[in-house]
Amino acid sequence: MRVLVTGASGFLGAALARAHRASGDEVLALRHTTPLPPDLAGAVEELRGDLRDAERLGRPAVDVLYHCAALMADREDAPYAEFHRINVLGTVSLLRAARSMGLKRFVHVSSAGVLGHTQAPATEADPYGRTLTKYERSKMEAEIIARQAMQDGLPVTIVRPAQLYGPGMRHLWPKLIDAIRRGRAVRPGPGAAKIHFTHIDDVVCGIRLAAEAPCAVGQLYHLAAASPVTARHALESIARALGVRPPRPVPYWPVWAAAAAVERLPWHLRSGPWRMLTVHHVELFARDRVYAIDKARTELGYGPVVSWDDALASVVASYVEPQVPLHHPQPTDPLERMVR
Repeated sequence: MRVLVTGASGFLGAALARAHRASGDEVLALRHTTPLPPDLAGAVEELRGDLRDAERLGRPAVDVLYHCAALMADREDAPYAEFHRINVLGTVSLLRAARSMGLKRFVHVSSAGVLGHTQAPATEADPYGRTLTKYERSKMEAEIIARQAMQDGLPVTIVRPAQLYGPGMRHLWPKLIDAIRRGRAVRPGPGAAKIHFTHIDDVVCGIRLAAEAPCAVGQLYHLAAASPVTARHALESIARALGVRPPRPVPYWPVWAAAAAVERLPWHLRSGPWRMLTVHHVELFARDRVYAIDKARTELGYGPVVSWDDALASVVASYVEPQVPLHHPQPTDPLERMVR
């Protein structure tokens, strides 16, 4: 099999590329300026190009295209136009280019975040959320475009991974672990909200199943862990793995109000932990984000096997080992941040 992965410099894209290489498949990695991880450099064929001008890539002969590239949620300081330009218009460009590639499958990696907060385990038939971050809104718009491509006859499958975690993830985790280790993190309210943290290995397995199952053409699937954990349990277990005290509880609404006020400040006035204080992050402690995976189980044979409690110690260790810095350099070019 020959596959093309966008966002192969990022967490999910790199994991997909590694999995296919381990299976003996040929991998093409589309990147703009961000280098590939050292273990992939030289092991895959690199395509240099701008996602927003994908038609200039020519017609690479591939069986499956995985679209993982995106401007990530930790760049909420960016104007929405930037999210739209990369996440939405980039998807439009790639789908247009895909029509001439003779693909067997175009796997569009969306996000379960497009549903916002959930009242119960959300299914694929549930409506989009009403209150979304810039990132989530852009992923919703990109998903709508991918759905239209399905109707137009392109062999598209859409997957919505839940909240990813795993060794080496650069989005959010280094800052969270650093804050907990230094005793700077707090827990707004009881922390009873459920979050569907899902290990990278399970998500990669689910995405590959979606790419290969004939029944998955024209379908949408949630990919999440077998069960969620509460926000409180997540924080306490991270602290336990670090050997430090868990974040102290603080009243919810004052923190929410402070986050709302901080969000109104210009980005350059928000430094350090203040950049993590957002309404979105605070609401994760009070409102569920849980997803039903029955459809993926039944149609794809998806069966997540990695539990939060079993995997967490090794995940946390990957961030505190000397060779893995807690703070990665932040690219300044928007296209350099197209990682998942």
